[in-house]
Amino acid sequence: MNETRYVLKVKENQLVRYLEGHTTEEIINEVQKRFPTVHMHPDLLTKLKKFKLAQPVLNTLILYVLATNNQRELSYKLLVLGYLCRKFNIKNSYEAVTFFKKFYAFQI
Repeated sequence: MNETRYVLKVKENQLVRYLEGHTTEEIINEVQKRFPTVHMHPDLLTKLKKFKLAQPVLNTLILYVLATNNQRELSYKLLVLGYLCRKFNIKNSYEAVTFFKKFYAFQI
């Protein structure tokens, strides 16, 4: 059990480094390469940037929403979660990953 936790923590740290080391556009392009059916409207990214979130938080937000999209309207979900990140003053990928893990743990 401890070995599994260790491996998950290592993977989480790798994800945080990836999200902090790339631009938002690079994250979106990577997701779209791996999942060609995923398309983000350019206006949506502009609206998200108006929240003035730190780039790693925005990257984490986009990646988590795209990875966990369960047919809810993508734009709405991104904007609501972006608002929550701003409201809770989330400043880096580690805080964002922790927040999204807790947020999605309560989803039905």
